[in-house]
Amino acid sequence: MKWCSVYLKAKFIESAAKYVSALENSAAEFQESWTRFATHFCEDPAKSKPGECFGILSDFFRKITLARE
Repeated sequence: MKWCSVYLKAKFIESAAKYVSALENSAAEFQESWTRFATHFCEDPAKSKPGECFGILSDFFRKITLARE
């Protein structure tokens, strides 16, 4: 029965490693996109936070929508 447990753990680790790798790739892709986006708006990507930036943009577009009404 012990071999079954070891086998299941190995399969889990193998499967999890694929997901972790995909997540790391997505994070790297996001970082590259964020760097280009922040640079385009003359922001320092290392000092600016995506959440703050997108919050400002969201607020801006919401106010434009309210102004049109």
